[in-house]
Amino acid sequence: MLANMISELSGNAPGVDYAYASTLVNEAWADVRRLGGWSFQLEQTGFTVPGMLGTGTVTLTFGSPTVIGDANATAAWATASQYGSLLTQRQFRSGGVSGAGTIYEIIALDTTTYAPFSALTLNRPFSDPLAVMPGPDAGQEYSIYQPYIVAPVQDFRRWLTVFDIANSGWLFVRGDRREIAMCDPQRQIFANPDRLLALGSDTRSGSSTAGWQRYELWPGPQNQYLYFAWFTRFGPDLVNLYDTLPDGIPESMVKARARARIYEQAEANKNPQNPRGAGADFRFLLGEANKTFGRELKQARLEDRDKCDIFYTTMHRFRGGPAPTTFDPATGGISSQVGV
Repeated sequence: MLANMISELSGNAPGVDYAYASTLVNEAWADVRRLGGWSFQLEQTGFTVPGMLGTGTVTLTFGSPTVIGDANATAAWATASQYGSLLTQRQFRSGGVSGAGTIYEIIALDTTTYAPFSALTLNRPFSDPLAVMPGPDAGQEYSIYQPYIVAPVQDFRRWLTVFDIANSGWLFVRGDRREIAMCDPQRQIFANPDRLLALGSDTRSGSSTAGWQRYELWPGPQNQYLYFAWFTRFGPDLVNLYDTLPDGIPESMVKARARARIYEQAEANKNPQNPRGAGADFRFLLGEANKTFGRELKQARLEDRDKCDIFYTTMHRFRGGPAPTTFDPATGGISSQVGV
């Protein structure tokens, strides 16, 4: 428990008060987590991307972030949101299913200002060319779909693998965006996605997952797809006094690492004017703390191995090869899409 570790570390060396001991515990705990490969860092999840929505038409104005739907679009938007894929988690493009337009983020749905019609707010002013400039230009085709995926947790580190359930295939999760940029810079290719590309962090205004990592499904998904995913996370800090370490991580190991940090700082800040041999030899204490940490770490790794093996066995239980995309890079052709 955090409170106990803080109490035991307080007073281990000069200047280590209760507040500093709390900081040292979490720094030591972060050192353990940075080693990676712990069972508590391995998790599984699932996510669904919806089919492409293009019902009705919209009114667009160059330089405005507002997209006004007609009656049919308004009705479709009212029922589009679903658990795990809200309308405000999806992306908007003008030009219908051809995908010729720029990709915009949908950050809000307004059902009152333009009643009886609904309006979408984009993350930036609309800047694609219109037949009537600057507009408003009504009767425009559009598409709403979800190629961008937010990581399942804030402390997400990386995907281990993602499994396309409908097509029984594994997605590539370490693709190179530069390679895709050469064959599809405008993201106009839609087919069975076969990879997840790193997209940076979530910068959408008002997003509940601001700062979380995001990824892009490519080729763009037009149909609904269901994925099962395995990933690693960093692990949470110890915040509340009653917070405890994950099962299998001994407090003695974290305290040993924290003491090493204490003695390292104490040795670095010793008064050079002290007589030789006076006071505690923090170098000796530092060495002993590191030895204790090493022994505890080795034992904890051995005991944690079975839990990791069970996790990876579960992950590899799913059979399949690479996800079967229907896009042929050699010809640029697309045969079809197979979703849910």
